[in-house]
Amino acid sequence: MKKLLASYRDYLEEKCSENTVQSYIGDITRFFNDCSIEKKKDITKIKADTVDSYMQSMKASGMSYSSIRRYFASVRKFVLYCIEEGVIKTDPLKEIDVPKAERKLPDVMNDEDVIRLLEAPDTSSAKGIRDRAMLEMMYATGARVSEITGLKMSDVSLKNEVVVLTTGKKRRFVPMGRVAIDALYNYLHNCRPNLVTDQSSGAVFLNFYGQPISRQGFWKIVKGYIEMCKLNSGITPQTLRNSFALHMLRNGADAHSVSEMLGYSDVSSTKIYFRVMDNRIKEVYKNAHPRA
Repeated sequence: MKKLLASYRDYLEEKCSENTVQSYIGDITRFFNDCSIEKKKDITKIKADTVDSYMQSMKASGMSYSSIRRYFASVRKFVLYCIEEGVIKTDPLKEIDVPKAERKLPDVMNDEDVIRLLEAPDTSSAKGIRDRAMLEMMYATGARVSEITGLKMSDVSLKNEVVVLTTGKKRRFVPMGRVAIDALYNYLHNCRPNLVTDQSSGAVFLNFYGQPISRQGFWKIVKGYIEMCKLNSGITPQTLRNSFALHMLRNGADAHSVSEMLGYSDVSSTKIYFRVMDNRIKEVYKNAHPRA
């Protein structure tokens, strides 16, 4: 079993980010341990009723529906991998029907709050110059936190006004707007050279020890500016990514292009943002139309 899981990890690492790999392996390991499959050392012991009972027990324990779906998806992907490798002959889970849960509408920011957040850093200081560049980059490209913190100097072309964002093995080219380019230029020329050390590893955004900014460090920075601006405490870096998508669609961008910029493999993933737009349009209509 351990060798099979190690092989599956290698398979995932070619397609997914490290965080996603850890999530899949963690879910599968927990399932095996809870169902005593690990002790039997026999992957063929996975049965539909075993998985179904396991999901029912998770539901009874109060686990959220989205978490239960995630566990099932992790186990199902692993089973399909085992079938491809010839370890299992047939799919024991194909008859299990897990209804789709209603997707929660993504949190977004209005234009005014986005501007307040982006302009919060004090650009008379090195820290402010760096932080302004990071925030502008995230909103300009719809990047994930991991893509911002993992950005390399070789990924940025100010001349061509484009940045290469990477998640796992997937790379995509995303254009940058003039404001983000100016903020990044200011940081790269007037701040970063003073931070570079042997530990910098070519990373674009560095802390004041010369090391690449961590995900936790980035979130701490964003949280600080959210508190400074007295914005909704529920705002996260993901909210800025959501706002990028919604604002692009609202201003006329086509769903396919936005999907590509976000790094989605399926354009249908952007449909959730249209629901946010529909809800807002209905609200405007209700408040503005005299016979609404």
